[in-house]
Amino acid sequence: MRGLDADVLIVGGGLAAQRCCETLRRLGFDGRIALLCEEPCAPYDRPPLSKAFITSDEALPQPTFKPRSWYVENEVELLLGLSARELDVADRRVVVGGPSSRALRYRRLVIATGSRPRRLEGMPLGRKVHELRTHADALALRTALREGSERLAILGAGLIGMEVASSARALGLEVTMIEAGTTPLGRALPSELGHWLACLHRRQGVDVRLASYVRALGRRGEVATLDLSDGSTVRADTVLIAAGSIPATEWLAGSGLGSGPIHTDAGGDTGVPNIYAAGDAACFPDPYSGERLPTPHWEAAARQGVAVAHSIVGM
Repeated sequence: MRGLDADVLIVGGGLAAQRCCETLRRLGFDGRIALLCEEPCAPYDRPPLSKAFITSDEALPQPTFKPRSWYVENEVELLLGLSARELDVADRRVVVGGPSSRALRYRRLVIATGSRPRRLEGMPLGRKVHELRTHADALALRTALREGSERLAILGAGLIGMEVASSARALGLEVTMIEAGTTPLGRALPSELGHWLACLHRRQGVDVRLASYVRALGRRGEVATLDLSDGSTVRADTVLIAAGSIPATEWLAGSGLGSGPIHTDAGGDTGVPNIYAAGDAACFPDPYSGERLPTPHWEAAARQGVAVAHSIVGM
């Protein structure tokens, strides 16, 4: 990176960040754009990780949004394998960690760090227990499901849980999906639709356990044992934790922006001068209720990234 200053510094390597970059250049913004990505790769599409990436018999390439040449041609500087550690609002700088710590200065900052899988107490990740957010996560899960696994237990019946359940059934695995709520996607969908989704998965051979949660995780040899709140025990070769997500904003502690999802206006403006937010890290106003709500969905991230770019250029 030339020097350490950027006209627009975008922290995050997901869809909101990518759409922001694309829209800035499309609107004629000619300032210096730097894109800070925690993973060692350019922004890529995450939805296929729970579907085609798992079910395909071929080794699929990483699902990137754009070839590396696009970033060169559009003069978007990729800072890969670096994570934001601290934000100094007064000095307009972001401290990053990686091989060595350093500070990046900005004129405008876009916070698009997305979210992280929610971890469950007493269930450390390892060879038997997985989460799914990154390409590396998907590769590890794909390997586990294709190398000796016959039974998969999924903790959570959200979008990722249901998508992986369908993919695993397509591979011929026995699947148990355990959900603490009374229906899948209970926070997002009416109960009637949630019950329909549960029935759909059951017809495809998924053992759907509702209003139940794991009290204890143990192991008997190479088999994971999950003791459930209803008194039953589920045995599995592989366990996927898909119990929701939390905003990846812990690095903002002490900045005045808070450590949860960041409240913005309809253009992604946080109210702090020259700082915007988009994607899973943000709470945009809901057009129907007017309330600021997190919207952890692919379409919302794309829309919000575009909105922030328009705000930056004043259009």
